[in-house]
Amino acid sequence: MTNFNDNPKKFIIKENPSSINLNILENIIRKVNPKAINIDTDNEELVIIDDKKGEPKRQDGFTILRDSFMGRTYSHYIVNWSNFSRVKDLTCEISDPKSGMMIELKMSFEVSCIESRGENVILFFKNNLNEALTILKHTITSWVRSFVNNHPDFLTEFVSLENKLNREIIDKISKHIGLSVVNMITNPFKVADSNIDSLFEHIAIVHSTPCEIKDSTIEVKNKIVLNLKDRRIFSLKKIENPEEWIKRKVDTIIQNELIKKTFRDVVDGFKSKYKKNISSELEKAVREIGYSVEHIISIPSEEIEEFINGFTFTIGEEDTFETSQAGIKIRLSVTVEGKGTRINGIHKKYIKPKKSIIDAIKKMTKEIISKQMRKVIPSDYYSSSRKVFSVIKEKITLKLFENFKLDENDFSISISFLDTDIKERFDLLKAERGRIIIYSNDNVACYEIKFNIIDVSNWDSFHKNQIKYYGNTSLEYKDISSDIKSNIELAFKYNDSTSLKEKDARDIDLYITRLFENTQSKITNEYGVLLGEPYLTRILVCNGNTNNPVIGALTKKREELTELLVEAIVSDDEERKRELNSSIEKINKSIQMILQDSLELPLNQSNYGVKSIDYYEEE
Repeated sequence: MTNFNDNPKKFIIKENPSSINLNILENIIRKVNPKAINIDTDNEELVIIDDKKGEPKRQDGFTILRDSFMGRTYSHYIVNWSNFSRVKDLTCEISDPKSGMMIELKMSFEVSCIESRGENVILFFKNNLNEALTILKHTITSWVRSFVNNHPDFLTEFVSLENKLNREIIDKISKHIGLSVVNMITNPFKVADSNIDSLFEHIAIVHSTPCEIKDSTIEVKNKIVLNLKDRRIFSLKKIENPEEWIKRKVDTIIQNELIKKTFRDVVDGFKSKYKKNISSELEKAVREIGYSVEHIISIPSEEIEEFINGFTFTIGEEDTFETSQAGIKIRLSVTVEGKGTRINGIHKKYIKPKKSIIDAIKKMTKEIISKQMRKVIPSDYYSSSRKVFSVIKEKITLKLFENFKLDENDFSISISFLDTDIKERFDLLKAERGRIIIYSNDNVACYEIKFNIIDVSNWDSFHKNQIKYYGNTSLEYKDISSDIKSNIELAFKYNDSTSLKEKDARDIDLYITRLFENTQSKITNEYGVLLGEPYLTRILVCNGNTNNPVIGALTKKREELTELLVEAIVSDDEERKRELNSSIEKINKSIQMILQDSLELPLNQSNYGVKSIDYYEEE
């Protein structure tokens, strides 16, 4: 801190440390290497200073781009007149020892270089940018001192002289330095007794007031910020500890305001009435001791405050909910996000000391979910979840308004599936498929049946098998395939072989498809699943006449290829299947030519979901 005592008869002016960034003038002036000059000609100018003479070096048609030339040294600067530098809180204390009055001035402003006056700026700072800010602070302080000495009533008439002081400082910075000033702000802090402890000038308090009301004991939280405005009044009051004085005062004001009120009265009228009354009384009290006050007072219930400030909770992540079928439970996640906008109208049972409205909303939400899910058929939940979710949302929305006065704009509800073991098993079954290989009684035809599971048809049966098949859906498909195969083969066995031979290929394919569909009832009872339409591939259709030795040899070869084809089907080797099908088809055509008879050919896609196999000719 530097003292300026040129005129001690009347005023003492002190230059206090400011929060100026020491490097901030680099936005305006930068020293550069003459060999690497990069200049924006629209917004910048180059200034060359003769270091010895301390003056600009000018020479028409010739620019010195070296540190030294002909025995002289030079400094090169680029001055930018489009950028600004910020000077913040340049502080001066102006005091009158006789009267004890003092004003602290904090001046903040932005400066930029006036175009074509870069030389003036460099010379003003004496070719020493490292000290530029210090020089600027000393200079402005001296100008303030001069202004104050020319205005004897400065301390008492500061309000009327403030603008005049600002204009004079701005003009002098422009005239003597070459800088343009904008956004000049002067923050005066006027005091009457410079000996008052600086800790009392600004006081921030967080204080809780215990308060007895008509039917309970509550706690009111206060955030209080005090600023000393009149030191003369404060000195006369002789308050040794203003912080404790404020705490006692706010306790008294709050107690007097609320003592005859019930908790419901306080909650309903706090924001609109009691809060304003308390703050108004506190403002009057602190004004009498020379302070101004900013007072933030909270509603006297943390639980209600949380409701008003906003809440988010999720139900279901650790819960399971029963459905309409005993033993079958599902999981879902319900997230409610909201913010209380009014307390008036909320049912009185929720407005009690230490009672959480949010907890009550959580409890109500979970009860609604549980009640609605007990009405839901599991298959409906998994197949029509949107409808189930919509009903739950409607019920919650209705109750939130009835009990807590939350409109639809005050909250949002999101519901999502959560996987269960039984749902995971069902999803895996839907993603996989089963395969069955069927031979005709005379081994003339071989059929491949592919099928999948599309839904749950009996949740009791499906749930019954959960322990057996969870984590092993391949076994479940294997058992289902085995039952279907047994039923179809049994039907083949007891059918008249002659009658089957008399059927053409299409009839046999449709017959097998019907046999597959007839197993649905048994599959529903045993496994609780609904089968999709089968895809039937007829691998071989041919008369088995072996009297002709050539036909016998071809038939034997065909049987060998058929066995290989079955292996290819089981291993899902599509390329091998095509090769073998092509070879078998060639054999069939050869036999047809020998027999000179029209044999049954592969079927096209039927309306019953029977799929024909494609045969390919070998090259």
